[in-house]
Amino acid sequence: MISPRLLLAASLATCAASAAASAQPAGFVSETIVTGLSEPVGLVFAPNGERLFVWDKIGRVFIVENGVVQPEPLLDLQEEVNTYWTRGLTGFALDPEYETNGYVYLMFTVDWEYYSTGGAPDPGQLDTNHDTFGRLVRWTSDPADDFRSVIPGSRWDMIGATHDTGFAVTFASHTQNTIVFADDGTMLLSAGDGASMLEVDTGGPRNPCCSSNTAEADGIVTGKEKIGAFRSQLVDSHGGKILRIDPVTAEGLPNNPYFDPAQPSAPRSRVWALGLRNPYSFAIRPGTGDVDPAAGVPGVLMIGDVGWDQWERLCVSAEGGENFGWPLFEGLIDAGGYPATTTANRDTPNRLYGVGGCGIDFFAFRDLIVQETLALPTWPNPCDPAQEIPADYTFMHQRAAMAWRNDRLFPTPLTLVPVFDEDGVAQSLSVTHPDSPVDGFHLKGRATVGGLFYDQDKFPAELRGSLFFADAGNPPGSTGWINRARFDDEHRLVEIASFVPGGDLNPTGLALDPDGYAIYYANHRAAGAGSIERIAVDCNDNGVGDDLDLEAGTSVDRNGNGLPDECDLPGDVNGDGSVDFVDLLTVLASWGDCPPPDACPADLDGSGDVGFTDLLIVLAGWTA
Repeated sequence: MISPRLLLAASLATCAASAAASAQPAGFVSETIVTGLSEPVGLVFAPNGERLFVWDKIGRVFIVENGVVQPEPLLDLQEEVNTYWTRGLTGFALDPEYETNGYVYLMFTVDWEYYSTGGAPDPGQLDTNHDTFGRLVRWTSDPADDFRSVIPGSRWDMIGATHDTGFAVTFASHTQNTIVFADDGTMLLSAGDGASMLEVDTGGPRNPCCSSNTAEADGIVTGKEKIGAFRSQLVDSHGGKILRIDPVTAEGLPNNPYFDPAQPSAPRSRVWALGLRNPYSFAIRPGTGDVDPAAGVPGVLMIGDVGWDQWERLCVSAEGGENFGWPLFEGLIDAGGYPATTTANRDTPNRLYGVGGCGIDFFAFRDLIVQETLALPTWPNPCDPAQEIPADYTFMHQRAAMAWRNDRLFPTPLTLVPVFDEDGVAQSLSVTHPDSPVDGFHLKGRATVGGLFYDQDKFPAELRGSLFFADAGNPPGSTGWINRARFDDEHRLVEIASFVPGGDLNPTGLALDPDGYAIYYANHRAAGAGSIERIAVDCNDNGVGDDLDLEAGTSVDRNGNGLPDECDLPGDVNGDGSVDFVDLLTVLASWGDCPPPDACPADLDGSGDVGFTDLLIVLAGWTA
């Protein structure tokens, strides 16, 4: 692999001298990689690390090579993409076989003016609040120019070829979101509920500030989907879900929890998990998935779900089929407003309707889900509490791993974690309570970013295996942070720890350097003020990322562990974190001349040969 540090080589001096406005953690350095961007949303490395792909809200995908943004974007969809409020180009991914097939995938909100005029819009009518829909589209990169452009005519609209088959967007936010490939080659997608954020939205008129209230008349939502935020609870809807599809056909997988073989492209066939409000981004825990799609185990998902006005949350989908409760639950508890509604799920007919005066023909969503419990749950039929609602209709709320305060209304930080009392009843506990099962601290935020797992070996040992998650803050300049969480082998949260505690940053997308030296993030700013930043390990504390030290030759790595020698444990010849018989035997076996120094890990003093001084270094550092 060619190290992504080559992305920085052209601007090494600048990177070493510059620093993001955020305060980096001890042993790390903040470095600015690219500036002059407008509302960057996310970033992803090419498999070989030579290129960085950056996409922005207005519909462009750029290639960064040698620290320079290439002048021509890979794709420019500005006319087709609607950017009103938080709509826009939200998701981008490379195919696992990208270096062979050149496939790239995008998720974006379609501009209704562009769509309804067949691609001949009135420029003055673009980017309005008109109700619309989201798409998932694939293009093929052109090998003739080394994948720097896409092949004309290679476009395939996988989801949302028409307005009635896409992701319904009836308000300014909660649109289509993120694309992630699992180890089994299946594609996972996240989508918001497409509903209003300003009122209890059960399908009635929405605030005209942010909706044209035409989704119903235009056929964007029809029939049973005219239920606002309750689309998150309707299995047969794309809204408020994690979807899992075959990237070759865009159909759901036969081992998805609600797959219908008669309708493999129906929303229910694609659904993996439901009950989410705006799952902006998510990550798969490394090592938890199968490589065979027939196994139905894409891996454990850690989902950042943006809350309403009280709670942000981090949800865990370990098996598929989980219902995270929105809009009846927010954070760990009942949501405001929605539990009092009687909105019906028209996929759940009541068999008692018309019997003994029962006038309830379909069950209300609130009757179909109960709070998580260790006791035996019940779902009584509202027409006869002695009879249960059919099990095929019912759910138990899957509580989030943690929830923290939305600071729009609650400026005081607070983090809650789920527990049960002695009767098995769900309770919430402050993370700092003596009985909390989680070691952590209080957070506040406004726009959860699901993040990434660190599965490399350059960061300090206590950070390895952590989930790095973020909050983008809103408006720009407020509350943004990057923190980390640690989970046990059962995927239960055990620790919340600070990483970049906050400041003038708005991270909307995170990416891991393939060599493991740094976490990169898109710093969301408008009008050319956006940037790509990185938090790089700096074990020798010289203000420069360790990969840049090694690239420039200011540090050497004799034992091949990828870190400057001055950071290694003295005497640790093989770089395994201990000084023991293996290191002693390596020194003895290498005795004598051992040039050149950077290729001779046993030459601990850098003298050009291995001798008594090196032996003494091993003995002095002995830890076995």
